[in-house]
Amino acid sequence: WNKLLGKQITPLKVKSDRFTAAKLAFNEGKTILLVSVYMKNDNYSSTNIDPQFMKTIDELDDLIAHSECELVIVGGDMNVDLNRDNAHSKVLQLFADRNGLQFSWKHKNAALNVTYENIALAHSSCIDHFLISNSLSEDVKKMGTCNDIIVPTGHIPIFLDLNLSIQRVTSKKRNHFNKRLAWHKCTNDDIKAYTKMLQMH
Repeated sequence: WNKLLGKQITPLKVKSDRFTAAKLAFNEGKTILLVSVYMKNDNYSSTNIDPQFMKTIDELDDLIAHSECELVIVGGDMNVDLNRDNAHSKVLQLFADRNGLQFSWKHKNAALNVTYENIALAHSSCIDHFLISNSLSEDVKKMGTCNDIIVPTGHIPIFLDLNLSIQRVTSKKRNHFNKRLAWHKCTNDDIKAYTKMLQMH
């Protein structure tokens, strides 16, 4: 995150290896629980739920219940396309409902698009999502995909633009770091190793 938000963000310790979390403090002492998640691959079953997928859902439920945050944003590769209407999509929808969350792709200001493409298999889907507290709905300015960014995994990065005012604590001395992953410098071996690592999870 932006270094200028250092005093507003508190990283949280989580037991799961499927997500990371932090608290973001903003105006009037309110806090947002921010979660970045990577869910288990969809098994495409209409009745069976992958145990690892369900475990992650349970761990997210527990995190939200004990976070003491007024608002929640969960984002990441959830490996669920809502159009499939299968066991995993239904479980994720139930998770959202009981925690007062909504899929921001359904918002009127969202430009719904595919978020994953496998050119070799001629396959595309929308499996990356943001789940936001219902009360944040009126603050959504826009949401969409970053189509100008090329990632070797086939995923298209997504963004969520919210109209929130955060009081930042600044200092006279600032250090600016603009390091980004240089995908264009990756060799074929680098990409193969990275893809293999993702497939293992």
